[in-house]
Amino acid sequence: MTSPSSVSARTKGLSVRRWRNICSGLIVLIFGTVACGQDCWTNTAGHPFTAELIALTDTHATFVMASGETNLLTLGALCPASQKLARTMHKMPEIPNKLLSTVKICQKDLRRIDDLHADGRLDEKQYTEAKEAILSGFKTMYRKHGLPEEEYPALEARLLSTVDSTPPIQNAP
Repeated sequence: MTSPSSVSARTKGLSVRRWRNICSGLIVLIFGTVACGQDCWTNTAGHPFTAELIALTDTHATFVMASGETNLLTLGALCPASQKLARTMHKMPEIPNKLLSTVKICQKDLRRIDDLHADGRLDEKQYTEAKEAILSGFKTMYRKHGLPEEEYPALEARLLSTVDSTPPIQNAP
């Protein structure tokens, strides 16, 4: 049987270890962020890499690595904090949860008409009319949810960026 004082000593020792680990983690986080600056990114596996973000669409980020090599990565290859930083740096708004399903439908429709236009099955006039109809529907849903009107142009630009043609995707560093 253990005495109350030995249980207390073990508990106190555990608390000290936890506190030390928390402090160590915070120091690494703070100084690591300061040392890396805004050119330090982390992928979903938790591996940091240093690169300059030069372009961003809704689905991809283009980086210039320290070696001078250009890499195109899916945003999904970056951890959520790096995704948010990339959008903030390029002033891309977050999609409100209320609009997620609407955005996905509009993205699908925009890609479809882009494909039809590229295949020659839609002429320029038909393509423009279809694109305007999709954006009009998107704006209607945006207003229906009572979202701020001044934020709409940036969100529309983000929606349109999803249909930009992009080169083949390379693996995350």
